Amino acid sequence: MKPMKPMKPKNAVFTTLLIAGILLAACSLGKDSASEGGDGLPPPSKVTVEGASSTSIALVWTAVSGAAKYKIYTSVTSTGIYRYVDETEERRYVANDLVPASTYYYKVSAVDISGIEGPQSTYAEGATKEQPVPVPGSVNASALSSDSIQVNWNRVAGAASYKVYRSASASDSYTIVSNRIDAAYIDTGLPPLTTYYYRVSAVTSRGESDLSVPVYATTPAEGVVPAPGNVQAALLNAAGIQISWNAVPNATSYRIYRGESAFGSYTLINSGATLAYTDTELSPATTYYYRVSAVHSTGESEQSYSASATTPAESIPIVYNIGDTGPAGGFIFYDKGNNSDGWRYLEAASRDAGSVAWGTFHDVGRTGVEIGTGKQNTETIINYMMETGRNTQAAMTCRQYSQGGYSDWFLPSKAELNLMYWNLKQQGKGSIGSEWYWSSSQESSMYAWRQRFSDGTQSSNTSKDVKYSVRAVRQF
Repeated sequence: MKPMKPMKPKNAVFTTLLIAGILLAACSLGKDSASEGGDGLPPPSKVTVEGASSTSIALVWTAVSGAAKYKIYTSVTSTGIYRYVDETEERRYVANDLVPASTYYYKVSAVDISGIEGPQSTYAEGATKEQPVPVPGSVNASALSSDSIQVNWNRVAGAASYKVYRSASASDSYTIVSNRIDAAYIDTGLPPLTTYYYRVSAVTSRGESDLSVPVYATTPAEGVVPAPGNVQAALLNAAGIQISWNAVPNATSYRIYRGESAFGSYTLINSGATLAYTDTELSPATTYYYRVSAVHSTGESEQSYSASATTPAESIPIVYNIGDTGPAGGFIFYDKGNNSDGWRYLEAASRDAGSVAWGTFHDVGRTGVEIGTGKQNTETIINYMMETGRNTQAAMTCRQYSQGGYSDWFLPSKAELNLMYWNLKQQGKGSIGSEWYWSSSQESSMYAWRQRFSDGTQSSNTSKDVKYSVRAVRQF
């Protein structure tokens, strides 16, 4: 009987290759895992919020050795997608144009001299402050008689009342003398030939504003007719200036004087019983000065202090205030303060465009949440629809909206929608309902941002297939 030969494994070659493959995969996996957390510079070890205002948040972070610059990312939720916003070579950054009373999250990464970006830091949470209550403007004090002074000021949107403070000098402490709902106050029972200083604050549901700058008036001697107070000169057009003033008790008429300088001679140009006069047929690019006197049964008062206005060299663009009717017949709800990037104002349509779903359960691309991003958001959403054939109802509904001969409407961003709530809905303007409204700011492939106009709540956990109201806006 022959001895048996040792048996060879049938799959020896396969086994060898399998083991080699496993080892190679393990090495590759180890390498990938290391590079995922180790490529580039490490992130700043500490990112903190240094301060905040109603529209900005200041960030500061620890330096990273070898960093040529830092990239800043933001999200509206701590676990959401962080979007690139800016980069800087400094260790500080201020995020501007934010929504008041809102929370933001930030991460920072370091970039080396070769342009390789490291991982993002842990997030820092910051919140903008409440919008400060505006201080009453155009405060004016003028004597009505030897024992009374009238104080006037401009109304503040949303103010429930105003507080009037008085002092014997500009720098001394001020004592409240009136709390009222109208924008005027008459201080009575004063001694003649005495000067008083006044400051005014506005009170809203968010608290009291700062005090206005001091104004003063002096009561005249007994029997002396006081000069008209609160004299103002306002440019109406290239060839018209309107002069207005407060009434003087028992005055039968008023005389308007015009001069070429504040302290030069003045010439009588009109006399009448009204409290306003429009000076017309003026030269362009010229400053005119005006004074007003009151005519009484005992004679004419002294002339008032001077007020001036300058005619322009060319036509003046129309200036809108929040809540004004816009060119399209809608409502102005945001003023950037200057014309940049082709626009200054945001105008909301005067009615809803409908109640529709946001649209498709797909990622339409990058959309912004800030002021000024709504128009581009709408274009991004519609372009996605055109390329893919998907449904984006809310954006298209606003794009197809027309009012007042204008067809440049779009779906507002998250921040723009919030401005509509505060500047229109909260002020009782715009005929806006209390239901939920869609924004053009996408949160994910499934969700988009909306806002409830009954209380201002904003939410991003909203399925895109739910129908909500849409209000189109435009910029100009």
